[in-house]
Amino acid sequence: MKISQPTICLQVKIKESEWLGVPYDFGNLIISIGDMLQQASGGYYSSTH
Repeated sequence: MKISQPTICLQVKIKESEWLGVPYDFGNLIISIGDMLQQASGGYYSSTH
């Protein structure tokens, strides 16, 4: 499958029900660390699912 338009896969929850797509540029690396941060903080920071 060839995608002709950029697709935003990673989103950040900014409000109770509002999500914001994370922009990206070719050559950049974006890493989602939500689950790791939740584990490392003992649940203080929660990962969304």
